[in-house]
Amino acid sequence: MKRFASVLVLAAIAVVAFQYLFGWDEWISRLESWVRATGNPWIFVFAMGVGCAFALPLSFTYLYAGMAFGTLAGWSLSLAGLFISGTVGFIMGRYVLDDVSAEKFRAKAKINSKKNLYNLNFYVRAIPGIPYWMQNIILGSVHTDFKMYTLSNMSVQGAIALAMNYLGASIGADNSAKYWAFGILIAVLVAVNRILAKYCIH
Repeated sequence: MKRFASVLVLAAIAVVAFQYLFGWDEWISRLESWVRATGNPWIFVFAMGVGCAFALPLSFTYLYAGMAFGTLAGWSLSLAGLFISGTVGFIMGRYVLDDVSAEKFRAKAKINSKKNLYNLNFYVRAIPGIPYWMQNIILGSVHTDFKMYTLSNMSVQGAIALAMNYLGASIGADNSAKYWAFGILIAVLVAVNRILAKYCIH
């Protein structure tokens, strides 16, 4: 547990230090200019994959992908970025705690069944509040198996990405239809939860 807390504290210090020394706004502005100048979607995937594993906000990358590449192309690129950043985060989180400490943590958090572990993965991803990079470390540290971790990440965040990509692609349109995407998103997440629960738990 001490190592887990130490990693989170060090990661938080790194994020704050980056903000103080360089500023996330400046970094994001440079990233935007870089991607626009090159016009290369794979540079975006690389920047999202690495950046979001280390505190680059997902919401920015989702909106930007929609604005720069359109809804469907932006979604495809966002999914690729999610897989890369999620895998990097899983590796970091997986080795925060040793097996014994991870089991003690799971016991204290009452993660004593596959169903509870799945619920933790789903709701950590679906409910706003915990930064994405921290989600990865937390879920990796409790020794979620990679299949459940990845399916939850790609399905839940993938649905959110599609809504945000659509919003980014239509942000300049003079209509309110784009905001229906978030109403549909809720229904999609409910369906995703039911399907994933059956697949991951059994």
